[in-house]
Amino acid sequence: MCSSDLMNKTFEKNKAGAVGPLANPRSGMIGGNWLGFQQYTGQFNKDTQVPNLMGFCLLMKREVFNEIKFKEIFDKGMYEDNLLCEELKKKGLTMWISARSKVIHASPGRSFEANNLNYLEILKKNKGIYDEQKK
Repeated sequence: MCSSDLMNKTFEKNKAGAVGPLANPRSGMIGGNWLGFQQYTGQFNKDTQVPNLMGFCLLMKREVFNEIKFKEIFDKGMYEDNLLCEELKKKGLTMWISARSKVIHASPGRSFEANNLNYLEILKKNKGIYDEQKK
C-alpha cells in the first residue's frame, strides 16, 4: 500500500485537517543512516496528533486547502508549511502523523546547493515573512 493510502486511513479515522508520514527531521537522517531512521520511526507505534507537519509530504482535502487560502509568499522551501499549520489550527483542525507511513527526506538542502542558493539567507528571509504573518 502506498504512503498516501496509509495516510488517508489516518485522515479518515481521526477526522484530521492534515496528515503526514513519519519522517526524519529537516536536519537530515537520524543517526546518519537507514538503521538510525528505522530505530527513530520504530518509536512510533500509533497515529499521533502533532502541532505541525513538514510540507514536503502531507495530505489534506482540497476543500480544506482552498478554505485556508494557502499563501505563496515565501522564497524557496521554508516556513510555508509552518504557516499552513497555523491556518489549520485557526480553523480548529488537527494534524496527525500516520505511524504506518514512513518517508525519508533524503539530503535536505541539496536543492539549495544544486541551484547555488544561500540556505541561511533564505531561511532568515522566510522566518521574517512567517513572523510578520503571525502578527
